[in-house]
Amino acid sequence: MKEGRVPRASHLVQVGIRGGLVLLCCVWMILPVRAQESGASGRDPDVLIKLGAELARQERFDEAVTLWLGVLEEVRGEQLTLVHKYLGVAFKRMGRLPESWFHLQACAAKAVPPDATVAALLEEVETELAARHVKVSVRCEPWDAQLILGQRHACPLVWWFPEGQTVVRATREGYLDTEETWTFVATGVAQTKTVVLQPEVVVKVIPVPVEAPADPPSPAVEEAAAPEPVEIREEIVADSSEPPMDLDGIPLSLAEEMEVSGRTAEYALVGSGLFLGVLGGVAHWLAYSRNETLNTQHLDVTRYPYGPEAKRSYDEAYDREVRPVVIASAVMYGVGGGALVAGVLLWVLRDPATGSGENASRMELLPLADPHASGATWIVRF
Repeated sequence: MKEGRVPRASHLVQVGIRGGLVLLCCVWMILPVRAQESGASGRDPDVLIKLGAELARQERFDEAVTLWLGVLEEVRGEQLTLVHKYLGVAFKRMGRLPESWFHLQACAAKAVPPDATVAALLEEVETELAARHVKVSVRCEPWDAQLILGQRHACPLVWWFPEGQTVVRATREGYLDTEETWTFVATGVAQTKTVVLQPEVVVKVIPVPVEAPADPPSPAVEEAAAPEPVEIREEIVADSSEPPMDLDGIPLSLAEEMEVSGRTAEYALVGSGLFLGVLGGVAHWLAYSRNETLNTQHLDVTRYPYGPEAKRSYDEAYDREVRPVVIASAVMYGVGGGALVAGVLLWVLRDPATGSGENASRMELLPLADPHASGATWIVRF
């Protein structure tokens, strides 16, 4: 009968760390599979972004812009902010100031913390635009149509139009494409324009069957009695619902959505690890308390005057009442500690934006070459 039969917390922490390493290995083996699945369908955006930067350094801006526009819909988070910045600088070098302002504005809205270089460049571009361009806020009916200004842009949109005439096209599924010609004079005053799209009208011709009369009519009567096809005009009703708004009452298409960093796996691992650790601690405390009670009862010579009988009774009670709780506590400590360690290591090592690329962390499992031992070496590169 010894108090030390209940395992110490330090031993359980060691079990938790070992379990965490095992769980991390399992999770890390799954991550490359996910990366392969995401990369099997196309190119690596990170590689294309760097290739575009290299082309821009060679002043091959047309090719660089083509690459960056191709990945603009695929990247998220910091990569999206970086692509907007690259496009803004490249378009400025190409003399396409409205496109430069558009992407610099998007970069400034997303940059955390604010980028002083982008802010200064945006102010410079806006000053140049104000001399011979007009800043226009364009709205559409329906609100979620798309404007074609060289590239497709979601409506509503703020754009700088040059002086003179500009042809603007708008399109949306279920509506007729609309093309308008606008004329602007640079007066330094911002303007507002609205593009209205008409719904498509589908015409269906349905022939009406006619029963043959008992006596064949004369050709003249037959020609007069033949019904004409009936035209049924079906008009698609325009969607009159308002665009979704954010908390400030601004349409989400105006305030571009901030991307989620993708830490769901880390949050789940850390949270479950802490929860299981608390449960393991409660079970450990219950086992320790019950063990103390059994010790006190079986050390009472008035109840157990014969020592061997007291020890046998204590062992039976320990195996029945204390050991299951100790085992459950160890399991919860081990699994919880493993999940916690795995979550923390994934948080430090994994890139939530891409999870891949030449700078992404990775794990290697190598055989241990030692004449006096056998095993494996675990290496994490980041």
